[in-house]
Formats: sequence, C-alpha cells, structure tokens
Amino acid sequence: MAGPRWGDTVLPGVLVGLQLVLGRALLPEDPGGSRWAAAGVAAVVMGGALAWRRTAPVIVLAVVAAVGAAAHLAFPEAASGPVFWLSDAIALYSLAVLRDARTAAAGLAAVTLGDAVSVTFSEGIADLPASLLVDALVFVLVVQFGRAHRARGARRAAATARLAEIEQEERAAAAAERERLARDLHDVAGHHLSAVAVHSGAAARDPELVEEALAIAIENGREVLAALEQLVGVVGPEPGSDLDELLPPLCEGLGRLGFPVMLRIEGDGHRLPPATAAVLYRVVQESLTNAMRYASGQEVSVVLRHGAGGTRVTVVNGVSAGAPPRLGGGRGVAGMTARVEGLGGRLEAGQDGAGSWVVVAEVPRPAAVRRWPRADPVLAAVLTVVPLVLALGPPEPLVEGVSAGFAVLLAVLLGCHALPLVLRARLPVAAAVLSAAASLAWPVLTLAGVLAPGWAQPLVFAWGVELILVYGAGPAAVPVLAAASMAAVGAAAYWEPGEGVGALVFYFAVFCAAAAAVLAPFRIWGLRARSAEERIVLNEESARRAIGAVTWTERQRLAAGLRGTVLTETAGLVSVAEAAAGGAGGDPREAVVQVARRARAALTGMRDLLEVME
Repeated sequence: MAGPRWGDTVLPGVLVGLQLVLGRALLPEDPGGSRWAAAGVAAVVMGGALAWRRTAPVIVLAVVAAVGAAAHLAFPEAASGPVFWLSDAIALYSLAVLRDARTAAAGLAAVTLGDAVSVTFSEGIADLPASLLVDALVFVLVVQFGRAHRARGARRAAATARLAEIEQEERAAAAAERERLARDLHDVAGHHLSAVAVHSGAAARDPELVEEALAIAIENGREVLAALEQLVGVVGPEPGSDLDELLPPLCEGLGRLGFPVMLRIEGDGHRLPPATAAVLYRVVQESLTNAMRYASGQEVSVVLRHGAGGTRVTVVNGVSAGAPPRLGGGRGVAGMTARVEGLGGRLEAGQDGAGSWVVVAEVPRPAAVRRWPRADPVLAAVLTVVPLVLALGPPEPLVEGVSAGFAVLLAVLLGCHALPLVLRARLPVAAAVLSAAASLAWPVLTLAGVLAPGWAQPLVFAWGVELILVYGAGPAAVPVLAAASMAAVGAAAYWEPGEGVGALVFYFAVFCAAAAAVLAPFRIWGLRARSAEERIVLNEESARRAIGAVTWTERQRLAAGLRGTVLTETAGLVSVAEAAAGGAGGDPREAVVQVARRARAALTGMRDLLEVME
C-alpha cells in the first residue's frame, strides 16, 4: 500500500492536535489520567489512519469505525472531541468519492451499525432511536456529497479522455477528408481539363481541328463545372452536435444538387458520444459520395435508427445488378469498417438480392454508468423525520406534553419545509421560496399563540434543507431566502412572549447575520462545483462539434481554392469556346489558344491546390 501524500496528513494532524489540546476541556468532568491517555491513543490511531484515506479508503473506514466504537464502549466519558466526532464522516466521504455506489452504501450501513452498537452498550437502548436518526441524517448527507464529488470527477476524466480521442480523430479525419477530396478532384477535373488542353493546343497548330476542339472544350468544360460545383456544394452548413442534426443538412444539400436522398430517422434519439456521431456521419457521407460517383441517378435512402441496444445507419443505393460489389477502390469500405469496429460496432457493405448496394453500420449504445440514486426525496424524508423524532421521541423530548394534534401539526410544518428539496434541481428559486414560507410560518404561529416558542427548536435540526439548497448554487435569491428561513426559525426559538415584537425582529436580524456566515461556505462550494460542471458541458459540446467541423473545414478550404482559380478559368474557357462556336467570339484560332491557356491555368491551379492539401 502506497504511503500517504503530505497533503493528506494535514487534516488528520489538525484534528489530532485539536483533540489533544481542546478535547479534555470539552468534557463535563475529568475522566482521569489513564482513561484520558487511552482515549488520546485511540484518537492518534484514528487520526493517523485518516492519512491513508485516499489510498485505502475501505481499510481506513474499518479502522476508524472499529477504534471509535471500542473507545466509546471502553471509556465513553473520554471519547469525545474533534477526532471522535469527525473521523467517521471523513472516512465515509473518502470511501464515497473513491469507490462505487455499492461499497459506499455498505460503508454507510457499517458505520451506522457500529455507532448503534456503541450507543446501545454505552448509553442505553433508550438513546438508540435518536442516535440512529442523527446518524442517518449526517451519514446520508456525507455519502451524497461524496458521490456527487465522484460523479463530477468521473465526468471530468471522461471529458478529458474524449478530448484526447477527438484530437486523434480530428487528425485522422482531416487526412482522410483531404485524401478523398484530392481523389475526387483529380477524377472529376484532371482528365477533362487535360483533354481540353491537348485538343486546343493541337487546334492552335492545325486549323482543321478548331471546330472539334471548341466542341470538346464546351462539352468537357461544362462537365468539369458541373462536377466541381457538385463537389463544392456538398460542403453545406457547418455540422451541428448530434447525428440527428448532422444528417438532414447533408441529405438536403445533395438533393439541391439533383441527387435526391430519402432520409428517415426512427426511434427516440439520444445524445451520442462525439466520436460515435462523427464515425456514423462519415459512414453516411462516404456512402453517399460513392453513390454519386458510381450510381448517380439511382434511388438512395438513408435510415438512422436509435434502439435500446445502439444506433444503426443503413444506406441503400439502387445500383443495377451488374454493378461490381465495391465502393471505389475498396479503401473507403476498409476505412469505414476500421472506424466502426474501433467503437465496438460492425459494418457490412455489399449487394443485396435485388442488386442494390447496401451499407449498414451499427454501434452499440455506451454502457450506462451506475449512478447513485437521486437522494432529494430521501433527504426530504430524513430532514422531516429526524427533527420530529428528536422533538418528540425518547429519552428526552424537546417539547413536553404534546398532543396528537400538535404532533401532526409539527410533522406537517417539518414536511412542508423539507419537501421543496425535490424541486431544487429544476426550480431552485421556487424550492427556496416554499421552504422559506414554511419556516416563516413558525414565528407567525408563535405570535398567534398556536405554537409555544420552544416548538421552533425541532426545525433547527432541519437546517440541512437550507444548506442543501444553497449548495445547489441556484440564483442569488436562493441564499437570501435560505438565510431568511433560518433566521425565522432562530427568532421563533429564542423569543419569549413577554419580550414583544421588537425582540422578535431583533432576534431575526441576529440570526440573519449568523445564517449568512454559515451559508457562505456552502454557497462558494456549490458555485465551484457548478462552474466545474459548466466547464465539462462546454468541453463536451466543443468535442461534439470538433469532428464534424474538421471535414467541413477541409471542404471549405477546397471550395475556396477551386473558386479562386480552377472554377474561374474553367468557366472562362467555356465562355470563350461557346462564343467562338456561335460566331460571336472573333477568330476561332485565337479562341482555341485562349481555351488552351485557360485549361492549362486551371490544371496548374488544381495541382497547386492538391499540393497545398497534402
């Protein structure tokens, strides 16, 4: 087992120091030198164990819980102080952060059971219910905060890993897209422009070839323009973040170029990991590109289906039965297959019984991450029941002589105060308003004589509601309302009927200041956690767009280069040839010279563009 880091020893050292310096002063009576020394040894062992809480959280929790329980059983009057109060919570928090949900739940149960045993044998069975409820309140909150911290860490790690994958994917995608575009550019333009240059050059030397050269220039030039405009037109808009958003613009763009594609999306869409969306997008893109090149004019359909097991795309191209069972030279299928299999999926490409060319790519849905159950309803129940039992239960109820009706009223007020927790994720301000309104009912009912002042004390134990609401880091109104809620309860708890309304207002102001001081650390903690969550979301959104944008960028570069030279010169040679063939362009021999010059300029521009792309 690795030794503790220096930073991990600071907190245990502080706790042990406070225990040795202040622990004895906190006791109601002197336990005696030997018993105090034994308690000190137990505190040092527990504090020392906490130094390994990051490297061996299970062992640390077991040591801390066992030594603490033994100390309470052997010398309960001496086992008090910071180490004994906090060690279980610190060890349990570390366990919840570093281990899975099942282990955290087992640790929570073990610590609670250990405390129950020590309380039963050291203080008596009468104290057990109250002790169990307090433990449940504290330890559930501790585990919940630990699981939340673990979830944030897991999301940060996953986002970092995804970004690293995307950097590699971007480089590979850019290289593949450049290769594909260069191949298509050479195929659609190189041969035809070369033919125009050769025939026009020959016609410049032989007048009998002028008419034929002009016809060839017009025909080939128009084909080059149509093919290049089609190639540029595929650029389309910059891709979005989801596959459901990426595919419609791609298919619509091809439809505008006279190559209609029927797209159908089935099943409930779900957000795919960026690498998965990018791979499936490129499968569809590559399949449609090959359909344009080898079976233009045939019916093409794309089906995107989201299922429980994963996502599948199917591209069907109505190729004639005699078409060769391949996509281009076969490199496209091999590349697509490698990418899909890299995600744990499969790709099949080939002809079906009707002679159509079919590409099917299926990628499994990422395994669901085991999540700690959302604890808001549980916390609301705990923060209702625990104060109620502490107020009314044995062995020493906070409120004496309670009737059944008043007990019900107390339960309703506590429930109304805690129940808004279930709304805090979606409606944080509304949750704070409802909780504060429930708290403000206490001083109102106290002034009206319905509740005795002491009845406000149980709600003090329910202040965890305000701490949780403020930690949620909603709008600024949330901590203000939480402070007002806590101040209302504190004022009602300390106010005596003979003091008048002015005293109640004074107590309210004092508790407002105290609540602000208590809530400030939770607010800061929550804001930091929220900021980390927002950074994760931004990173993920950026990652989702990166892969789709890289191929779009490469095509934009190609489009800019084509428009700069190749398209301009090709359009010029077509215009010159058409004018000369129609008798409006002057000397036909001079026209073929211009056509040859423009064809060579277009070829030079194309070669320069290919070099830049490489």
